[in-house]
Amino acid sequence: MLTVEEKGVVYTSPRRRFCIILLIVLSVLAFVGIGIVAGYFIGRNSAKSCDSGDAKTQEQLDQIYRDAVEMVSPKELRENLK
Repeated sequence: MLTVEEKGVVYTSPRRRFCIILLIVLSVLAFVGIGIVAGYFIGRNSAKSCDSGDAKTQEQLDQIYRDAVEMVSPKELRENLK
């Protein structure tokens, strides 16, 4: 083993310490990569399910869009400032 115990103090070799730090960094990068890939596929499936929604849902989304556009129209803004 590469550790030396002397009077309760454990010394590790610099190479082993480097390998441990490298392993931790690679683990974090792998975890982040898996998260990005999983998020991509989850988002893609959510978008597909939204696109294939029924007509009633699309009508509701269109109504929300029209209400939002109307809310920021100059006429509506002037009335709100009065």
